[in-house]
Amino acid sequence: TKFIKTNQSTSITLRPAVKKGQEVKKGDFLTEGYATKDGELALGRNLQVAFMPWKGYN
Repeated sequence: TKFIKTNQSTSITLRPAVKKGQEVKKGDFLTEGYATKDGELALGRNLQVAFMPWKGYN
């Protein structure tokens, strides 16, 4: 995999989802990236976040 840096200093990582010589149809995924897994959108879970003071410095 190749990491590409964006202008916002984040990275884009795309992996091929098809093999060389494989026939593709309209609507097929060609690559998988940071928001897809096995051809499905993978957004993750909602997390609960708490901010707690650490020795009074926060």
